[in-house]
Amino acid sequence: ISANISISNKGDEPAESLQLEGSLGSITNLSRIHESPLDPNKNFSITLDLGPAPQAPGIYTIALKVHYADANGYPSTAVSSIPAITGEPDNMKEPLAATLSSERIDKDGEITLTLSSRSKTMLDASARLLCPDELLCAPPSISIAVKPGSTSCLKFKIHNTSALQNSTYPLTAIVDCMDGSFHRSTTACGLVRISS
Repeated sequence: ISANISISNKGDEPAESLQLEGSLGSITNLSRIHESPLDPNKNFSITLDLGPAPQAPGIYTIALKVHYADANGYPSTAVSSIPAITGEPDNMKEPLAATLSSERIDKDGEITLTLSSRSKTMLDASARLLCPDELLCAPPSISIAVKPGSTSCLKFKIHNTSALQNSTYPLTAIVDCMDGSFHRSTTACGLVRISS
């Protein structure tokens, strides 16, 4: 699977030493470092190879991190995700809906992922948070058996390692499950605001 990614600088100063990190399942790949500064409101594209397609057909999520430095050399990370579809899905409707809370923290906090089943059968799901490097998340992933038609809440602890005060950091929850012989993946976005 190859992913063609467009990176845009939405900030007000150049971003330097950009490097893209992409993960699909157990495969993680890093691009070479983009040496030229990326000026505000500019973008560039990069292709990242993520190895062979997973065996089970279905919908997967590619987790993306963009590592970069500001004009003062302060390291930062932006996170995003994109879907990858393999095989021929017979139904694009996701069996799980997910929502991720937004929270304000100082040094430590907690964020809640809510899963709602639309399935008529039990689903064995695995959830993880894609966090910028400035934050740590524990546990790395949570496995849960989701009953038909039920709603479940999962708690992740968030620790501020180097996030700046009065800043906001997006997080993405990635939830994977098997729906019969078809793999399903859904995402939910939330924000962590760092207190002053």
